[in-house]
Amino acid sequence: MNISVISSNACMDVVSQHLGNVNRIGIDGNYIFKDRPISNFPLDRLINSDLVISQEIPVFLSPSIRKYLKENNIPHLFPDAKYIELENNRVLTKQMLQELGIPTTSYIEKTLGWLYYNFWTLVKPCVIKISKYMHGRQTIIVTNDNAEEVYYQLFSYYLDGTQHYMNVGLEQSVIIEEYVKIKKEVSYHAILNSVNWQYCGSAVDYKKRYDLNLGYNSDSAGCYSQWDIDSRIHTYMEKIFNRIKGYKGFIFLGIAFDINDNPFILEINTRPGDPELSVLVQISDDNLTSAMSNAAVDKHIPKIAFNGKTAMTVCLLNKYSNWTIPAKNMPVLTHAQEVSIGTEHGDNYYSRFGIVSCSRQSLIECRKDIYRYLKTQNLGQFYYRKDLGT
Repeated sequence: MNISVISSNACMDVVSQHLGNVNRIGIDGNYIFKDRPISNFPLDRLINSDLVISQEIPVFLSPSIRKYLKENNIPHLFPDAKYIELENNRVLTKQMLQELGIPTTSYIEKTLGWLYYNFWTLVKPCVIKISKYMHGRQTIIVTNDNAEEVYYQLFSYYLDGTQHYMNVGLEQSVIIEEYVKIKKEVSYHAILNSVNWQYCGSAVDYKKRYDLNLGYNSDSAGCYSQWDIDSRIHTYMEKIFNRIKGYKGFIFLGIAFDINDNPFILEINTRPGDPELSVLVQISDDNLTSAMSNAAVDKHIPKIAFNGKTAMTVCLLNKYSNWTIPAKNMPVLTHAQEVSIGTEHGDNYYSRFGIVSCSRQSLIECRKDIYRYLKTQNLGQFYYRKDLGT
């Protein structure tokens, strides 16, 4: 099978290495980073594809790519725009979860303009979620300790004229959620079409930039896999599937467990996780490809078998990242058979250079081999968390 992978990120670089016969088509990360329409895409490179996949919403929504795939009858695993709203519109997601009786956090919907004037009346801690993708920064936990910093980052332009990456228009929608003490979080993944759905694994993702979960959120600092999951989440997924029949593609649920081990949904994402998919592709048997292929053409999706291994991915993060200044001092990574290496596509590397990943019989072995490799590499102005999987 000839699979074409369209992506700007390192995760899909590693995924491509594990899928077999893959046509990897990189796109400039600036299209994703700056929310620009994708232009000058080499559509002719897709013509011999048996399946086209991606991980990025701008690709899913590209009129030229979708038109070409449809006109040439090329199977592709892209959800339609109406379903992508489940990720872009957090209020829509919350309303659906409540209607389905699926546990989630309580919330209020406001705008950043309202928040500008009422921020100091919020009961803290609380969680602010901005309805705009901001490389992990769209979700902010506000405490008494960081409130002044958060307020300045959100509203610096209106306070003193200073531009900050977090500045977006005051008309931007936000939701303010209650803060719940969480025991752990996982990214639960499934593949869907109009016929059925199948579970394809979960991953524990590390969002904070520094060891001990300190610092602000990043795209991701890394993750590790787990295939076993609380059966109640499968029940949640079944309810969602029945509500959004016609959805075609990957979906991942942001799941949290409270201190009593009760699972609830934090969010719904209408794409495979980055970098979670890089570990999930390594813990499934070869039939993941069949599952994707069947899903794309609305055939019955076969149950995905797991190989019993654990996989782990570590991200190389920019020490000086503010999402606006291109990196200058790049890593020099040597090839090694014991790990898979993926790099971002482009020449800016604002936030992340790439990832290092492997699968082994245990998480301990993954940690040992990845960290042993990284200790021998010249990482330039990039670094990695050293506490993943502990």
